[in-house]
Amino acid sequence: MSKPKEIQIEGKNYFAWPYEEQTQIKHKVLESYAKIWISKLGCRKNTLFFDCHGGCGAYLKDDGNLSFGSSIIVKRISDEINKNRKTKTGIYYCEVAKKNYNNFLEVLEDCGKPKIMTHNKTFEEVIVDSSVSKYYNNYPTLFLIDPFGFNFCINNLSNLMKGQGNEIILNFMFDFINRFLSLPKLESAYTNFFGNDRWKEALNMKEKEREDFLVKIFREKMKEITKAKYVFPYRLCYPNKEQTYYYLFHATNHIDGITLMKDAFAGVSNGRVQYLGKNNKEISFWDLSCFKSEEIYNLCLIKHKGEKISFENLWGEVVEDIAYTSKDLSQALVELEQTCKVKVARVSSVRGRYKERDIIEIL
Repeated sequence: MSKPKEIQIEGKNYFAWPYEEQTQIKHKVLESYAKIWISKLGCRKNTLFFDCHGGCGAYLKDDGNLSFGSSIIVKRISDEINKNRKTKTGIYYCEVAKKNYNNFLEVLEDCGKPKIMTHNKTFEEVIVDSSVSKYYNNYPTLFLIDPFGFNFCINNLSNLMKGQGNEIILNFMFDFINRFLSLPKLESAYTNFFGNDRWKEALNMKEKEREDFLVKIFREKMKEITKAKYVFPYRLCYPNKEQTYYYLFHATNHIDGITLMKDAFAGVSNGRVQYLGKNNKEISFWDLSCFKSEEIYNLCLIKHKGEKISFENLWGEVVEDIAYTSKDLSQALVELEQTCKVKVARVSSVRGRYKERDIIEIL
């Protein structure tokens, strides 16, 4: 994967990268989720954020406006949230490329020298340092792993989620990975990336089947390696064509983690848990509530026909397998009740969205 173009910023001692639409979406999702994550997990304990492939630290929009990278985004969020708390959020920035690392130091200088721990090393080197691991093993830590292409070994995730509250957001560069899948000289790199050689089965597959398979086996391996209870992939398309650019994989051990991450993604992507690029603002047949309700009934409820199940248990059963939010499920139940396919007894809720102990009877 080619490195981004460097744009020298007038009047500054650093350069920026073009701010691609997908990167803007990724940063909006990170900003939205980090606010929730730090607020919830940092109320009693210090928290950490690892920017594992920190990059140059600055981005330039087409309109000339300057924005900053993940470390600075999360630092500003955490400072605001923690200003009246005793707890704090430590920010770790890792970047092995010396030019990008030095550029980031200039960006920090320009931003008022916010306290961020910087490492001119790979994150794999940093996380095995006992002086670092003792912190992420004892304090809730959010890891953002955003490598270029597939220069990454999935086995390096094995110890990251041992700490209580630890989570991972990982960029799976599908289009780039898919483009060079058949090159023999990259065989060992792909095996390191996927953690085994099952990816070779995809060589005889085409288009959607291949994409679904590669996402599936990476998801399974990520779950196996990290021991995460939930792993969910969020698809992002190119802005100018109907084609997958990359996936953001989110790994968490808590139902609230996957639920709130889905809400965060949907909040910046027109209610969807995928970003459709040029079609993202359009409403299709698949977005109509009647279709969602019917699909949710067939995917989640029909197997429980004649049974009763709490909203909490139903959501926990399907949250990892459906491309919908808990709000979508609640709205579907309203419509399904109107068509006499379910009956809902409110226990936790009085009105509005259904909650944990509300009982759904599937008719």
